[in-house]
Order: sequence, then C-alpha cells, then structure tokens
Amino acid sequence: MRRTEINGIPLYWDDVPGPFTAHLAFGTGIADEPFPRLGITELAGQLALAAVAGAARACDEIAFAAEGRFARFSVSGERERVAELVNLLCRALAEPPADGLAAAVRRVQARRLREERRDRFQERELGFRYGLRGPGKVAWAAPAVAHIGAADVRAWAAGRFTRDGAVLVLGGRPPEALDPRLPEPSHGPRAGRPVVEPLPDVTGCWIEGPDGYGEQVTVSFEGPATPVGRLAVDIARARALRDERVTVNLTGSLEVAFSYVGGGRMLFWLVRVSTAVEG
Repeated sequence: MRRTEINGIPLYWDDVPGPFTAHLAFGTGIADEPFPRLGITELAGQLALAAVAGAARACDEIAFAAEGRFARFSVSGERERVAELVNLLCRALAEPPADGLAAAVRRVQARRLREERRDRFQERELGFRYGLRGPGKVAWAAPAVAHIGAADVRAWAAGRFTRDGAVLVLGGRPPEALDPRLPEPSHGPRAGRPVVEPLPDVTGCWIEGPDGYGEQVTVSFEGPATPVGRLAVDIARARALRDERVTVNLTGSLEVAFSYVGGGRMLFWLVRVSTAVEG
C-alpha cells in the first residue's frame, strides 16, 4: 500500500479489483462522547450525508458508521465522482447544516432501534467490562439524542472532524479531482485519549444468549493491539478446531471477533455459535 498526503490528510492507496472505493475515517467515536451527548458523532455524520445527498446519487454507494473508537464514511463508484463526493463531504463536516437536524435525529433513533433488536454480544460484553465509560458506552442507546442542539453538533464536528484526526484510504490511484479540505482543530493539537481501565475484578467473561440459529457462547480477553496479538488468536482458534475435546461438542462454528478499546489494547472474543439448540 502506498502512502502520500493531501492537504495535510494522510492518504493510503492501492489498486484493488472492483469498484473504486474511498474510506474517510476519523479517530473519534462513541467512546469519546459524554453520556448526555451519546449519538452526537452519528448526528454530525448524518447531517453531512444529507448535505451531499444530491451529489451522492451519481455514486454507487455511500455509507457512514460511528463506532467505539472511530467514525468512517465509505463511498464507491466512478473515480472522479467519488473524489467530488469526498470533497463535498469534507466541506459539509466543516459546518454541518442545521436545517436537517430533526430528520438526522429520526435516522439515528431508527438505526439504534434496529440495533437493539439484534443480539449484540460484543457491545454487551464491552458494557459489562467497562461500565458506562469509554468503549463500554457502545452498549447503550442514545437516550437524549433528540435534545442535542445544532450548536452542540457543530462544536463537536469542529473539534473532532479535523485534518489531524483524519485518514483517507483509496482502492486505487488518487483521482485528479480529489481535493479534500478539512479544518484545523479549533482546540490546538489533538489530545491523546485517556486510558480507560476495565472495572475492578473484571477479566475474562462468558456470555450465553439466544441466537437466530441456536445457542451462542463466547469467551473474551484483552491483549495488545498488534498484528501479533491478532495472529495469536487465529492460532488459538485453529488449535481449538483440531482438539477433539472441542470439536466433539461443536455443532456449529468457532469464530474470532475483536474491538479496539484504547490504550494500545484490543478485546478479543472466541465465539461459538451452534446451528441447532442442544438438549
């Protein structure tokens, strides 16, 4: 993968088969939001999407996601059209339009409601481990998102959607039309995230719960946020699948999931999902 910089934003690209895709990511997410303002990152993203809705029709797909430690826009389509849309997104993020706030709130509430109906074991585990702090906040709905004002959203975007916290990843050579311009941070150099420790006496956790295909069981543990740590979990999974004591009781699949929790750490899950309810 090749690296360059455009308007102060780090840019990585490589030739990838398929439609041309751009990912504009920011190092901010739900873990950074104060509890009374849960949902504010997604609100800012939804306002930006609404502001570029006309140009987005010329692209194949545009999506936005706010997760625990980052927020990301993804755009795919014809190269120059994608570039133009990324440029417009950056302008919209600099000053999200307030006139679409009510509709953005409804979209956030609707998505959160859909998520609540799913069995979100990873989010529940983060909540059990960290409480209502840092990455643990992803397990909670946004209880007061309808009371977040336009001034709050603009202030949050001005402090978070800035060039020092952004990265752009492309699935091909940068188009000539690409000219993303993000504002400088309004509060000086970006402050590092405080390390959020798990609650006292909370280490690995087992969670059992119903799944659409039967029983689901997971075990979790923390490890370094490095490729070596990720590889170690893959090795553990492969060894488990060769152990007769495991496979004799395994009616479904054994998967690996992970989430960044800050402080150079990751939370890993070994997930066992059966294809039928046992017993």
